[in-house]
Amino acid sequence: MIAEDNDLIRCIDASWSTDSLVVLKGWVLSKTEPIHGMEICIDGVQMPVSWHPRPDVLATYPGYDGADCGFVVEIPKITRHDATFKLATNGSTLLRTLSIEGANPTVAPGFSDASTLFNEFVQKVNAERLRVLEIGSRVVVRGSSSKRSLFPNAASYTGFDYYPDENTDVVGDAHHLSQYFGEQKFDAVFSCFVFEHLAMPWLVAREINKVLKVGGLTFHTTHNAWPIHEEPWDFWRFSDEALKVLFSPALGFQVIKAGYFEPVRMHFAESNPGRGIEGLSMGNAFSGVAILASKAAECEQERFHWRISVEEALGRESQYPRPAEVLPKETAALLTAPVLALEDHQLDPWGNVQSPEPRSQEHQETVQRLRKRIKTLRAKLEASENEIAAMKTSKFWQIRSYWMKLKARFVGNS
Repeated sequence: MIAEDNDLIRCIDASWSTDSLVVLKGWVLSKTEPIHGMEICIDGVQMPVSWHPRPDVLATYPGYDGADCGFVVEIPKITRHDATFKLATNGSTLLRTLSIEGANPTVAPGFSDASTLFNEFVQKVNAERLRVLEIGSRVVVRGSSSKRSLFPNAASYTGFDYYPDENTDVVGDAHHLSQYFGEQKFDAVFSCFVFEHLAMPWLVAREINKVLKVGGLTFHTTHNAWPIHEEPWDFWRFSDEALKVLFSPALGFQVIKAGYFEPVRMHFAESNPGRGIEGLSMGNAFSGVAILASKAAECEQERFHWRISVEEALGRESQYPRPAEVLPKETAALLTAPVLALEDHQLDPWGNVQSPEPRSQEHQETVQRLRKRIKTLRAKLEASENEIAAMKTSKFWQIRSYWMKLKARFVGNS
């Protein structure tokens, strides 16, 4: 929904609700002076507004000033409501009312609460001055920060990731983690929301055993229920029992604790009466699941075999999305769908592009501007790919690849 006047362009891309909130997501641009602040009030009460960049909007409206023009606002709603029962008997009609209190989900009895588990891991690393390795150290989400600062008293912090950034010390594939560190051992290894992106997490668990000293700690958190993200490398969802299997005694680990945090409610976007799943939203689901374990023994490598590589399983063209490819859903939709001006489409709550209606000549000109912008971005992407291809054909790269293969063979035979 877009509203426009002489001063402002306002858009709501999507809205959704929970038991306790109505959420609005959209953007605002000023046609005159830059916007320095905004309040959204409901019944006279000011709601906090979270701002973020919308490069897709600025590409459509290049003449406007609005680096952080996108917003998300959460509006509290009254969850208490009355239900009236009207019952007919042989002689009369009875009316009775029940007041129902809405409530957010909690970790239900029988499910282990792991909400403090990461803090326990951090405290132990600092208190005992451990050497810590983070798998997935790159800062991916705008507004987030490195976890390096959480370990001021650690003996050392090493960041490991598939792609480089300022917080990453070693770049590589976690499926071959031990090959990057040789005989080096760590006192603690952890990851936060990485395991769902690992094609073969059982291999990474084995690699963690290789780089962790006996008695060392390992902590990992991943998703139990979460939307698909960072495609195409989004492979798994885990229960606490699944994590216990990955870090089992058979692989040389001893589980200290595993459990869930951040309960969520799941429901279908459309009603499905009569399928026997009406109570789905009352079932137990969690955004996060975590495990804390220690290494009790070296893994008996010969007991665990996986005779194909990640490349063979996925295809050699498949790769984790590069940093430039992790785009907002709106931008990704514009790049992959037929090119439309932003006001020529609407997004549903999951970012799907809806069918457009015919627009005026002014809108057609906006389409052309957006096409030029996308063409420029694609040209830059192609240039980067060519540069990488050239690097891989260089003598340095060939020597490096040969050395890594020789090193892997040497370590495997040791």
